[in-house]
Amino acid sequence: LDELKAIASLAQEHDCIVVGDEVYEHLVYDGRTHIPIASLPGMWERSLTISSAGKSFNVTGWKIGWILGPPVLTAAVRAIK
Repeated sequence: LDELKAIASLAQEHDCIVVGDEVYEHLVYDGRTHIPIASLPGMWERSLTISSAGKSFNVTGWKIGWILGPPVLTAAVRAIK
C-alpha cells in the first residue's frame, strides 16, 4: 500500500495519468487483498484500469478485456484506432 500511495502522490503532484494493468487482480495469495490504484483518494480522476478475462478465468485464448476510468479518459482510449 505504501508503494501505491507514493505513486499516487507523485501522479497528483506532477498531474500525471496512471495506467494500471490489473489483469491479475483476482489472483491474490496469503490472505492479501488487491487494491486498485484508482481506489486511492484523488486517483479515480487520473487513472485508467486495464483488466481481462484471460488470466483470471483461465481463458487465455479469449481476447476479452476492458478499461475502466472516468469518461474523459476512456473517450480518448476509444478514439484510438
